[in-house]
Amino acid sequence: MNKKEGIIIVNQTVILCLLAGSAFFDLKNHRIPNVWILLGLAAGIYLHWEEPVWFLLRILAVTLLFFPLYHCRMIGAGDVKVMSLVCGYCKGTGSIYIIGIGFLTGAVWSLAKLLYYHSLKERLFYLAAYIQRTIRTKEIGEYYNPGRDGSRMTIPFAVCLFLGGFLYYAFFN
Repeated sequence: MNKKEGIIIVNQTVILCLLAGSAFFDLKNHRIPNVWILLGLAAGIYLHWEEPVWFLLRILAVTLLFFPLYHCRMIGAGDVKVMSLVCGYCKGTGSIYIIGIGFLTGAVWSLAKLLYYHSLKERLFYLAAYIQRTIRTKEIGEYYNPGRDGSRMTIPFAVCLFLGGFLYYAFFN
C-alpha cells in the first residue's frame, strides 16, 4: 500500500466513524452535539491539510444548499452539518452517493412509518395545507414543529447518512 492509498483508507475510516457517532447521538438524543461536528471538522482540516480551503469551501457550499430545508424544519441543523462534513471529506461523486443513498434510505424509512401508523393520508393533507399556506402568505414557515407534531413521525436522519456511507464504501467505491 502506498501513501496515497493509506490516506484514502484513513479518510474513509474517519468519515465512517464520524457518521456512526452522529447516528448514535441522533438515535439517543435526537440531536448531534456541536462538539462532535467540531471534532469532525478539525480532523478533516488535519487530513486535508494540503487543501484546507477547498475542504472548507465544500462544507460552506453544502451548508448553503441545504440550509433552506433546515429553515423550514424539514431536517435538523445537525443533519445539515453532517452532510456538509461528508462533502468536505468525500468530494464529488462520493458525497453525492452517500447523501443520495441517505435520502433514499430516509424516504423508505419514512414511508414505512407512515404506513405502519396509518398516517400517510393525514401527512399528505398536512403537506398540501403547508404548500397552500406558503403560496397564499408568500412566507416560508416551518413545516415541522415538535410541540405541535411530536416526534413519532420523525426519523434520525444521521442514521440514514451512516447507512449511505456504509453502503457506498461497501459496494460503490
